[in-house]
Amino acid sequence: MEYIKKLAGMGLAAVFAITLTIPVFAQDIKYEQLSSDQIVGDFLVGPGKVELELNPGESETVNVTLSNRMGSEKTFTVVVEDFVGSESTEQPVVLLGDQRGPYSLQDYLVVPSQEMTVGHAERIVIPITVSVPTDAEPGGRYGSVLFQTKSESIENGAKPSASIIVSPVGKGRAILFADNPNFRGAWYGTNKLFLNALFHGNNISVPTERN
Repeated sequence: MEYIKKLAGMGLAAVFAITLTIPVFAQDIKYEQLSSDQIVGDFLVGPGKVELELNPGESETVNVTLSNRMGSEKTFTVVVEDFVGSESTEQPVVLLGDQRGPYSLQDYLVVPSQEMTVGHAERIVIPITVSVPTDAEPGGRYGSVLFQTKSESIENGAKPSASIIVSPVGKGRAILFADNPNFRGAWYGTNKLFLNALFHGNNISVPTERN
């Protein structure tokens, strides 16, 4: 079962879980060309879930791939976060941001770079190393490696834009989404926006044009 979580904006996570688990020297990132240059408007991260069993003093490197299908070159940032489980069926995993989890894996994950640029139709192979200290106590540790596109600053020419726009059309209204709110049925927050637009769109007030 894979846990791949979409963050605000665009972000995907590779979730790591180890039994047991001093940084080691980072390995190089490899670049590959995708077999198709089709523009899909997204990027893919895999594998979505990794489980390792390591003894104290051992380390293992897992290759995580990131494929850019967004139509243009993008710069991605990498963040390591802890997470905890949840009883919610809509959100089984809760990312903790800057907080430390009770079974933190942050100090034992080594990512070769915090920022990387990937062209359209390119795939990068990122070696992520999990290293277990020699004095580690038995037990499970959990962490996530999150990838998201780096926002362009307004100073560099990027203009602010809306993610949802409501426009009057005849006696009704059109509700426009900048992205697919139901993409792969994975984002429980945005599909609620879609359902609200579908069933309660007539309750949205649209400002009238002023002369």
